[in-house]
Amino acid sequence: MVDSGKNMHELVEPQRYFSEKDQNFILFMSLEALCVMTIHASMHRNEVIGFLSGYRTRTKGPQTKKEVIVVTDCNPCSTAQFTDSSSSKNTDYSKNVEMDPESATLQVKIIESKGQSLVGWYHSHPKFEVNPSHIDVINHEMYQKMFNEDGKDFIGVIISPYYSMPSDSVRYNALPKVRCFVTTMEGKGSDSNIIPYECVINVIPQKNILKSLLLEHALSLYKNPFATDQINLNKEVTMLKSSKSRQ
Repeated sequence: MVDSGKNMHELVEPQRYFSEKDQNFILFMSLEALCVMTIHASMHRNEVIGFLSGYRTRTKGPQTKKEVIVVTDCNPCSTAQFTDSSSSKNTDYSKNVEMDPESATLQVKIIESKGQSLVGWYHSHPKFEVNPSHIDVINHEMYQKMFNEDGKDFIGVIISPYYSMPSDSVRYNALPKVRCFVTTMEGKGSDSNIIPYECVINVIPQKNILKSLLLEHALSLYKNPFATDQINLNKEVTMLKSSKSRQ
């Protein structure tokens, strides 16, 4: 149940499985998908959102076969904007994000046209931790019910391009922070709660990622007419990187 007095933007530390073997699935993500997600998140001051697509398979062997989720593509969506002027003024888009319905429908059609499966969603936390908020947990449970395939796991990924801890090394701070999670309902009745669990991401090495492909993605995102919060990467990234640990 949702506590009406709870701060819905409060971040929740996900539970952790004892080991990757205890996860319901093994997760792989292509380096290209991770790069596109990073480009999308890095270009905006506010939160961004999109779908993750790929395919599902199972491990081979005589014993219990385990589900394998392979994320091959990142599919950026436009962000919904509140049309009511009073709501728009009160909404902090650096902490709130929803998919634009038309953009989401278009991306689902594109994913299906490629013969891929919709396996998850992602959004960004521009300058704060990659733990999900209570809103994120509730949204994930909604997406799980909306897009799951016969009860299969649906993943959520949070990426933070400009967040760092003062104790982190300079080299580590230069990298975006990424966390994957799933949710499960624990307890019964009025005592039930949605609990997030962190999942291990195995990045698939790719020796050759076409620079032209990444530039094409970046140009497409940059030309989004609905994006009013874009960062000038040439002028602003250095400043953001140097000041983020103080924010």
